[in-house]
Amino acid sequence: MSWLSSAVHSIFGGGGPSQAEINAINEQTKAVKDASATAKASADAALKAQQDANLLAQSSSVPAADSESARGAMDDELRKRLKASNGIGLPTQFGEPPVGYRMLAGQ
Repeated sequence: MSWLSSAVHSIFGGGGPSQAEINAINEQTKAVKDASATAKASADAALKAQQDANLLAQSSSVPAADSESARGAMDDELRKRLKASNGIGLPTQFGEPPVGYRMLAGQ
């Protein structure tokens, strides 16, 4: 080998990486891919658990008064109380209003 080819060989490396280096790089690449897949699966499972917990927290934080049956029961209770009360009291205290008053009041 001439001194020039020897210098080029030592500066730029000779012929590329050896088979052992290639195998080591492939093993490292596979290990990184496996670790990334495991980390992604763990992150996906944690995200799913967090979303499920958020849904559970939202459903448990809705007050019972917000349900349709509870609102209906409150409306029924209010109607019963208003029906049993005298209202403003004028018709029961002073009798029925005159006929003209009903026409003017729109009753």
